Amino acid sequence: MKIFSWKKAVSALVLCAGLAPCGTCADWTPLKLQLYGDIAFPRVDTVRGLSLNFAGYTENLYGLQAGFYNSAVNVRGVQLGLVNVCKNTLKGVQLGFANIGGKNALLPVTIGINIGF
Repeated sequence: MKIFSWKKAVSALVLCAGLAPCGTCADWTPLKLQLYGDIAFPRVDTVRGLSLNFAGYTENLYGLQAGFYNSAVNVRGVQLGLVNVCKNTLKGVQLGFANIGGKNALLPVTIGINIGF
């Protein structure tokens, strides 16, 4: 029995990308794809869902941010990458080689995991 299908995974990603502009109108972004800087679709400051990037910056994150370099001002969720940066409030978990937490993080800089309450 085959559990994972590439066709289903790609179809789900395309569907979420298609819904992203609709969600932006309602201040709800289910998916943000970002390469670097302003190269992003959609160009929004708040993500409520999934943010996939190479080197991404999001003002407010409510959900999961995954990439090599993740940066956000406020995080409520999970940052997963090589380098994770939270500039203000971290309410969640950072998993990566270098984690720089916000004001309320367990430790300001960690290797591996960082937690904020």
